[in-house]
Amino acid sequence: ARIVKSITDNINSSYIIKASAGAGNWANVPWLSILDPRITNTTQDGIYPVYLFRADGSGLYLSLNQGTTIPTKELGQQASENRAFDISRFIRKEIKELTSWNSDSLDLKANTTLGKSYEKPNIGAKYYSPETLPSNEGLENDLKKILDIYEQVAEHWPKFSNYTPFPENQYEEELSLGKQPCEPNLSIPKPFLLLAGISGTGKTRFVRTQASRSNGWEADDPRKPKNYELVAVRPDWHEPSDLLGYVSRINEEKYVPTGFLSFLIKAWKEVFETGGSLSSIGESTRPFWLCLDEMNLAPVEQYFADYLAILETRKWTEDGYSSLPLISDSLKLVMEALNGSEEDDHWKAFLENNGIPIPPNLIVAGTVNMDETTHGFSRKVIDRALTLDFQEFFPNNFDEFFNPGTEPKLLWFSTSSQISSPADLSEAVADPDGRKSIQFISAVNDILKSTSFELAYRALNELLLSVKCFKPEDEKTLAAVWDDFLMQKVLPRIEGDADKLRYTGEDESGLLYDFKRFIDEEFRKYLAEEDGRLKRPDLLNQKINGSDAPDCSCKSLEKIAWMQERLKLNQYTSFWA
Repeated sequence: ARIVKSITDNINSSYIIKASAGAGNWANVPWLSILDPRITNTTQDGIYPVYLFRADGSGLYLSLNQGTTIPTKELGQQASENRAFDISRFIRKEIKELTSWNSDSLDLKANTTLGKSYEKPNIGAKYYSPETLPSNEGLENDLKKILDIYEQVAEHWPKFSNYTPFPENQYEEELSLGKQPCEPNLSIPKPFLLLAGISGTGKTRFVRTQASRSNGWEADDPRKPKNYELVAVRPDWHEPSDLLGYVSRINEEKYVPTGFLSFLIKAWKEVFETGGSLSSIGESTRPFWLCLDEMNLAPVEQYFADYLAILETRKWTEDGYSSLPLISDSLKLVMEALNGSEEDDHWKAFLENNGIPIPPNLIVAGTVNMDETTHGFSRKVIDRALTLDFQEFFPNNFDEFFNPGTEPKLLWFSTSSQISSPADLSEAVADPDGRKSIQFISAVNDILKSTSFELAYRALNELLLSVKCFKPEDEKTLAAVWDDFLMQKVLPRIEGDADKLRYTGEDESGLLYDFKRFIDEEFRKYLAEEDGRLKRPDLLNQKINGSDAPDCSCKSLEKIAWMQERLKLNQYTSFWA
């Protein structure tokens, strides 16, 4: 506290320094806060920078946070949480420097209500683990940066404190429309999803709901989320121009854009309006969801070739985000077609100078039905996507049709594209250096060796990205991450006849049997059996009240059993229905 006081006195001598492990109540989260009397004299209300130490001593946060004790007493818990969320969103939009500070809810490892109450009101924070703790100079620079931001909050405090984001009853109105002002639950390791399953399971609705929950409606249509676009794939699509548009030279040279291309531009505008630059993209930049409906009515490798090629060039570094352009030629014509006489600004200048890359906040989700009218997927497509067997990940429970008990978690785009060192996994308590996951995928590859299904570096990187995104705290959750990885990245690759899969007709023969036996033995080390099935945490769903969903069955074991049965009956099998 003495050192912090000496630093703050050089900036504003009126700052009040308070430190405690819980004033009156034991919070089990020690803290040290800096209060500006222009805003607040108490940590129970207002806004202030604060050091928050994890209850288990594994790290600490420097957070711009909000006091909620007094608002909770006056408004009730739910209204207080809504107010804190909206103020956080408003301040991050107004103060651009905050976009480089993580706005996720904190994870303080607290086991008391008071300790947990510090997590959700976070406006922006930086996490320090023992391994990544910077020098004293680095810590001092971070403190000065957040105090500069705090000065801006104080200067505009009347505007912030009087800000009422939602008129009375608007929450109820938006809930009735299916729009909820939600925080992201988790980031997904890849922004390209294949949603597979029979017709009518809710695949397209899932994408639209994800977009609407991350907020934003079109001004002229309250039923359509602003960050959502539905593109119906046509059977006659055979080249990228069907999706990206083309140059027409009839009468005059002009570019003929598509809804897909217009949506890319809209996503880029969002990036620069909320973040200001590619080095300051934060959680205030919402994901833009593009739904390719009935994606495989046309050959995906043909009309989607440009996107598939550029997707692997996406890169996140300390300097921000980069990607090769989807469109680099005819840029002047493209910008004229999409923007007309709109004045130049930062985002437009960026696109004119760099082409049109894949936006960092774009998530493409293709809905997939497998029948006689559709095309299959090449390894190129499967390797670049996360495949979700929709009935397995988001099952239709008819008993809960009128009163659903669970819902999908709110997904966000990841700000990581590559695991470059063990330090990137430091927050994954169950596998902090990735060694367990590397051993697991190596054992999987031993079974796939000498087949066309072997895995390479891309698969390993995406497994480690999954570990980083889900941050498993115990081996049970780590096994769930592995199970989902098998379902999303490994099993969709496996297909073929009895000869290809080395199946002799005996029940205990072939590649699938070896694979199933290995997974069963491996997962039994971490998972308990219930009603004859191994149970694991459900990572992609939650209860309606936000708590953890009930455990689900081990998905990969059940899928392999299904594939084995098809192989036995038809002498051929694949992941796809």
